Amino acid sequence: MRDRSTPSYAGLLDTEDADPAEEIHPYEESDLAEDFDPALYPRTYRMSLVWRLVILSCGALLTLGGLCGVAYFSLASTLAGWAAVFLIVLCAVFGCLGLYGVLHPLQYRVTLAADAVEVIEPFRRRRLSRADINGRRLLRPGRGFSVLVLVPRDEYVKQLHISLVLKTDEAFAFWVSQLPDLDAQEVIESQAELVKRLYPHLSLEERARRMKRLRHLATGGNGAAIAFSAGGFLLPDPDYLVFAALVALPWLAIGTVARFQPLYRFGGRGTDRHLDLTLPLILPGLVLTLRALSEVETLDWKGPAMLACAVGLLLTGAAARVDPWFQKQRFAVLISGLMTCLYGYGAGLELNALADSSAPRVYPVVVAAKHLSEDSKRTTWYLTLNPWGPVTENKDVSVSAARYRLTGPGDTVCVLLRPGAFGIAWYQVAACSPVTGSSEPLGVPEER
Repeated sequence: MRDRSTPSYAGLLDTEDADPAEEIHPYEESDLAEDFDPALYPRTYRMSLVWRLVILSCGALLTLGGLCGVAYFSLASTLAGWAAVFLIVLCAVFGCLGLYGVLHPLQYRVTLAADAVEVIEPFRRRRLSRADINGRRLLRPGRGFSVLVLVPRDEYVKQLHISLVLKTDEAFAFWVSQLPDLDAQEVIESQAELVKRLYPHLSLEERARRMKRLRHLATGGNGAAIAFSAGGFLLPDPDYLVFAALVALPWLAIGTVARFQPLYRFGGRGTDRHLDLTLPLILPGLVLTLRALSEVETLDWKGPAMLACAVGLLLTGAAARVDPWFQKQRFAVLISGLMTCLYGYGAGLELNALADSSAPRVYPVVVAAKHLSEDSKRTTWYLTLNPWGPVTENKDVSVSAARYRLTGPGDTVCVLLRPGAFGIAWYQVAACSPVTGSSEPLGVPEER
């Protein structure tokens, strides 16, 4: 019988800073089963007082806000039709989420029996036999509480999640410590896979040097994605180097994953030894889309939507093709596909404009109004233009800060309409040459 004065499982639920490989491996310690005392169970655990107050307060505020929103948009005369319906439904959803947040800390409890675990939440109850549990994982989302995941042996049975907001004791930690630690197993298995498949012909020292360089390469790739994305988002007029880097980064990430399989992956758990290159795959698309929305004006949405879907599917398909592990993560592939459609939209529209060398058709148009949109990160300047050419109603068009300052309501500007390198018509606003104010297309105006 081991000494219990300092239990080896005492820190099980507080291992945020520990190396997964150094955590307890209960499946390797045969004496734990001998120490298990069924007489300690069943035990029921409820949410701790602090977490109960936090979640109750947030739920109450969300419920109150949702109800106020429903009442306001139902009675307000400023909105009507589908816009009002959408906002009312949205507020009602938030109100329901808040109500669930109020009920959850009042009803949430976990009961541990010697041979099973039961979790009770609002509107559902789940029980899982201990014999049917394959092992445990620990999800650490960063700030906030961790989540204990019990993985069933049957892959068709849903995993059981236990939020670690409970007021627990040593018996709870000991019950959990009896389960195999799948995170720790995954560390060992992934390390063994890398040793077996990556540079098996090299000596141990040379393999270690190359692995170190490849880890630095992954760190550099993720850092470059963050740096170029920040530059593209924060700089008012980034140069072509930043744009080219944002366009190239997802494809460079795919090429790197293909070249150095199985070391690099798209996604993965933080407990294994594979390196994640999701950031350079996803992040550039978000920035390119934000820039395209503020810089490139199109006549309709169908062409950009088709381009976004085509490029997004191509990028996601290439990522899944080179990463066998990523292929099996259906939900991750779906989310990545949606995110890469943003890349298709942003990069596609920017390239559609930059590669278009055709002569523009020029329409003089009177400025009806002007306004700007500000947030904590950037400012966007808009001119409201009267109808012109194929546009039959007043429309806001984003312009540069200089054009915004030089133009006022009642002034005449020229709209340059081009067919686009990919067949998506786009236009921009520029200063007009001192010629007649005819509404017919004129020659090329004097640029800004």
